[in-house]
Amino acid sequence: MQQYLIANLIINMSFCGLMMINRSHKYQFDRPGLESQIEIKSKREKAFQVEGRLIRKTDDEYIIETKGKRITFFFKDKVLSRQKIVENKGKNVEIRYAPTLDIYKDLTFDELENSDTCSAFSNSLLEYEGFCFHASAIVFKNTALLFSAPSGTGKSTHTRLWQQRFGKDAVQIINDDRPAIRRVSGRFMAYGTPWSGSSPLNVNTRAPLGAIIFLKQGKENRIRKLSNPEALKWLLYQAQYPRQNREKVVKLMDLLEDMLLKTAFYELTCSVSDEAVQTVYQQLRKDKIL
Repeated sequence: MQQYLIANLIINMSFCGLMMINRSHKYQFDRPGLESQIEIKSKREKAFQVEGRLIRKTDDEYIIETKGKRITFFFKDKVLSRQKIVENKGKNVEIRYAPTLDIYKDLTFDELENSDTCSAFSNSLLEYEGFCFHASAIVFKNTALLFSAPSGTGKSTHTRLWQQRFGKDAVQIINDDRPAIRRVSGRFMAYGTPWSGSSPLNVNTRAPLGAIIFLKQGKENRIRKLSNPEALKWLLYQAQYPRQNREKVVKLMDLLEDMLLKTAFYELTCSVSDEAVQTVYQQLRKDKIL
């Protein structure tokens, strides 16, 4: 297994697909003797059957607990396709993929591994006061700004407009899909991660979190600050966490409640234009975030 440093945590990981191997290269951290805080193994190996206490069962998956492990069996067209073994409160995860995954016609193995290992990382990150968030994240003036929206709404397009407006030297895209957020010494920080969706854009860096802006498509450009209930609704929708795990949900809610006190949240209705960038920039300057 290879050692990595992601979100300032030492992680041991192994991947099968080339995409995650290549994207994780810049996060490699070779310090023999330092104990890892998270371990994620991805392997092509036949899933094993085991009995345990049934936690949940649907047509697509079932979950059992046995000997301190939580094991999820995933099915596609009633065929067991992969298995996830979780222990130590999610800090140790092993994902076993069926030797052939041809049943996933609409998803490549690289995409599946990207999604599975990102989920495993985000769930384990909750043990270290953090989580992954669906957003395109930039660092501008040493401040992290996260632009979040449902897939296809234009968050990646918007962050590229910031680079066009201020220049690539001034605006760094640290992750185009799943940046990490952690509370460190009472302050929220945003981190680049290798899990950047379909985009290769990610950088191994961090910056203080200044604001999260939720995007809506529109013909006019206007921005408004969100109330706490409005912001919480969006945060729960775009945060990555195990919704069926009550203990993890409690940890996430503690983080989000603190974020609502320390971070600014906005809704931006915008077109694809330089004016949209200027609308956000002026508001953040007015609110002394930039």
